[in-house]
Amino acid sequence: MPANASIPAFDPLNIPIAGTDLIEASAGTGKTYGIAALFTRLVVLEQMPVESILTVTFTKAATAELKTRLRARLDEVLQALESVEDTDNLSDDLAAYCRDNHPGDVFLTGLLKQALAQESRGRLIVRLKAAIGQFDNAAIYTIHGFCQRILRDYAFLCRAPMDVELTEDNRDRLL
Repeated sequence: MPANASIPAFDPLNIPIAGTDLIEASAGTGKTYGIAALFTRLVVLEQMPVESILTVTFTKAATAELKTRLRARLDEVLQALESVEDTDNLSDDLAAYCRDNHPGDVFLTGLLKQALAQESRGRLIVRLKAAIGQFDNAAIYTIHGFCQRILRDYAFLCRAPMDVELTEDNRDRLL
């Protein structure tokens, strides 16, 4: 990229889903917010089941935080949809709800607007309730946890021993 070229801002509603993208960010720049927004977009707009979305992060603490934030994001969308009546003013009512309860959250407002353009409010509520009900099956792992799961589930295919155990403590090996 030329030195004078600007890097586009991360927009979770409009970033292409197909293909592979690298998102680099320093600490405290909103990575978890971005991941939660993309996860919610995949469930709400792309209609993917939560168990089909792989989410991987580095530490156990980050994984726990991510699970909490992903679930909270789905809850926020459901709560917004359930808080208003299905009337002719649905878009205005949702915009007012978001303005009052989630000030400054342009993602939620945009997501709801796009979602209601492609699907009825009732159908969205049913799908969101199903997604939240299946949330315990979501594939949210640390890198080590994901590797361990693959080795366990596909040990025969990977020609790996059936009793592979990953460890974070390498002191004995180093000796």
